[in-house]
Amino acid sequence: CPVCNNEIKLQNLNKHYKITLGDIVHGKFWGKNTFYYHKECLYDKNLYEKRLISPIKE
Repeated sequence: CPVCNNEIKLQNLNKHYKITLGDIVHGKFWGKNTFYYHKECLYDKNLYEKRLISPIKE
C-alpha cells in the first residue's frame, strides 16, 4: 500500500477497499483500472493527503 508502504497480498483482498475506475458505454460499465487500499489507511486522518493520490494497481 503506497499510503503505509506495506504490501497487499492477493489472498487477503477481501479485507481491503477496492476502487475500480472506468467508463460507462451504452449503459454498461467497463472497468479499466482497479486499486486496492488498506481500510486503516483510508480512515487515518494523518494520511489524508496521500489517500487517493497514490493508488495500487491490480
